Amino acid sequence: MSNTLMNLGVSGLNAALWGLTTTGQNISNAATPGYSVERPVYAEASGQYTSSGYLPQGVSTVTVERQYNQYLSNQLNAAQTQGSSLSTYYTLVAQLNNYAGSPTAGIATAITNYFTGLQTVANNAADPSARQTAMSNAQTLASQLVAAGQQYSQLRQSVNSQLTDTVTQINSYTSQIAQLNEQIASASSQGQPPNQLLDQRDLAVSKLSQLAGVQVVQSNGNYSVFLSGGQPLVVGNASYQLATVASPSDPSELTIVSKGVAGSAQPGPTQYLPDVSLTGGALGGLLAFRSQTLDPAQAQLGALAVSFASQVNAQNALGVDMSGNPGGSLFAVGAPAVYANQNNTGSATLSVSFVDGTQPTTSDYALSYDGAKYTLTDRATGSVVGTATPSSTPPTMTIGGLKLSLSSTPNAGDSFTVLPTRGALDGFSLAIANGSAIAAASPVLAAGVATNSGTGVISQGSVSAGYQLPSGTTTLAYNAASKTLSGFPVGTTVTIAGTPPTSINITSATTPVPYDPSKGASMTISSTTQPAPSGVMNGVSVSLSGTPADGDQFTIGANKGTNDGRNALALSQLVNSKTMNNGTTTLTGAYAGYVNAIGNAASQLKASSAAQTALVGQITQAQQSVSGVNQNEEAANLMQYQQLYQANAKVIQTANSVFQTVLGLFN
Repeated sequence: MSNTLMNLGVSGLNAALWGLTTTGQNISNAATPGYSVERPVYAEASGQYTSSGYLPQGVSTVTVERQYNQYLSNQLNAAQTQGSSLSTYYTLVAQLNNYAGSPTAGIATAITNYFTGLQTVANNAADPSARQTAMSNAQTLASQLVAAGQQYSQLRQSVNSQLTDTVTQINSYTSQIAQLNEQIASASSQGQPPNQLLDQRDLAVSKLSQLAGVQVVQSNGNYSVFLSGGQPLVVGNASYQLATVASPSDPSELTIVSKGVAGSAQPGPTQYLPDVSLTGGALGGLLAFRSQTLDPAQAQLGALAVSFASQVNAQNALGVDMSGNPGGSLFAVGAPAVYANQNNTGSATLSVSFVDGTQPTTSDYALSYDGAKYTLTDRATGSVVGTATPSSTPPTMTIGGLKLSLSSTPNAGDSFTVLPTRGALDGFSLAIANGSAIAAASPVLAAGVATNSGTGVISQGSVSAGYQLPSGTTTLAYNAASKTLSGFPVGTTVTIAGTPPTSINITSATTPVPYDPSKGASMTISSTTQPAPSGVMNGVSVSLSGTPADGDQFTIGANKGTNDGRNALALSQLVNSKTMNNGTTTLTGAYAGYVNAIGNAASQLKASSAAQTALVGQITQAQQSVSGVNQNEEAANLMQYQQLYQANAKVIQTANSVFQTVLGLFN
């Protein structure tokens, strides 16, 4: 019996030692990331049969069990995935917001200053200093737009760099998980759970979930890990390697590919993973920032630069400079960026231009050819903008405000990426350096003859695109009896504004054009034949008001004055022209909308990221209440197991005393 008592004490000592050891393990790993608190699991040992009944055999330590809640761990991983995505996205948007909203950027101020400088030129067209100040303002604006383009390029490079780093980390964790799967399977075959390996694997999954949205499937003790889009990352002891490569549709951006099983002699073909299948985690945040904020914002600011340059250049072309020459372009802007897909089988190249540069698109597109028709698709929304089946050779078409010209017919399945305003900022510059090139003067000058006796007044005149002035002066004469004007250039058509407008073809110098002194008239003189033959007046508009006397005359001819600032005034008034966003917004208004959109996105993401961080904290607290080490609880356990050890030692001491008493009976 004393032997049985001794065995009971020994089993209790062993159980207490397991408890002390496990508690010591918990305390020593209290600060270890990923550690799950462990508890020994005890069971009563099977009794030994005797004729008097089953003799107790004490206690056995069945296993050491880690305190782990799969549901809470899954919830925490999912929350971390979303939190990491929002945090990454917000960090980049905040950086872009600092660029856009920085007082040193001042693009809106530079636009306003430029147009203010043109107003000064309009008032002092012959003053070289006024012109040079306007050119200085123009250079400031150009420099700031180029700087903005460089900032976008730096952000794009930063995204590419972070994508590469993130993919490297993902590969490291997936390789680690695959190796742990193998080690856990081997260790588990001995009948006990390898808690340390299980903790390491769960920690690796937790870290991986912060890098990418993943789904974990458990089967026979193994973890199979898949990306949110279904692409496998880990299956058993095999990990699938990801990589970053230049996008076949846009070489300025990196895209994610799967290169098959890591370390395999035949890893399989490279598989491109679409961005929409890579949501969550830092990876998803990077891709979301690029597609949802970076690309649209750069396109929007680029469109503003294109519209600004197009408007100013078009208006300057309607004037004459200080040398009396027709105005040329004041600004140059980068051409649309076009990339042939690297997987194209044909050799066709594509060139793109705007149908109307004053109202450029703010979207990016993909042009595809199926062997019969061409389809232009919005890259952001996936919606079809339009289709075309051109019959010309080589093919030329107009879709979505873009003129698309191919060098030859592509092969079926070929595609092109069209980024209409991507290069506008980097390529923005002054086309001229001398203020004398500002075409401040209007090329036309209309006036009443000094000897007129009536009250008729004619405007100085204006011109439109494609205007043409004959070398001589056109003289209009008023007939009071018939209330008509004559003397308009033969071969022209005079259009009198009204509802509806009235058009009169001028077939001779005496062709009458009605004029009602009580209403006045706005008239446009255009060549009847288009394009206008050389020497025929075209695109000239004048307004007449008041009551001319019979025989009063009005002249229309080329402007010879160098101090005329009418076209500079028209240039300065472009600041108030609503040409952006389908004619609803001015240039400065469009820029304010651009800045506000980025600022609003930053504010929303900041709030969402903060809320998600709080949620991660709450779930972490719940998860740690199950798996985390509580120092107070472990201190209590330490005392409990110490007392248990001492009590079982007392049992052994008692058994020994009984044994010694029995021996004493024989002495």
